[in-house]
Amino acid sequence: MSEQQRFEVVLEPDESGGWHAYIPKVRGCRTWGRSLGAARRYIREALATCADVLGDDAERIARAAVLAETVKLRGEAKKALDEYLKTRRRASELSDIAQLGERNTDRPPVGEVGAQGVVPYAYVDDAFARRPWTRA
Repeated sequence: MSEQQRFEVVLEPDESGGWHAYIPKVRGCRTWGRSLGAARRYIREALATCADVLGDDAERIARAAVLAETVKLRGEAKKALDEYLKTRRRASELSDIAQLGERNTDRPPVGEVGAQGVVPYAYVDDAFARRPWTRA
């Protein structure tokens, strides 16, 4: 059994809507596809043709290779993706907070907002529902 080699693949969109794919560490290993999926398929084929760099086992190496992808986006697409990921992380945080709140519904709230501000509640034990502290 031969050892798998790992190659970094860089994928970049072009102006026509297609995708360029290349492996920086393998000279001459580049391809293009009309879609991201096509570029992913074609890069393995391009790697198999690089016998001058990989030797006579280029096809075997290409079939067994582990390809680590880096997708490079430009301008507005990168900004939109960054904003989406930021929003998604925030939504996940809020969901976690909401789930914690649902699990603690048997306990009285820490305080309620009223006309005089937040009025805290004391937890004497679970038998007492709400015992407001007296304010000085």
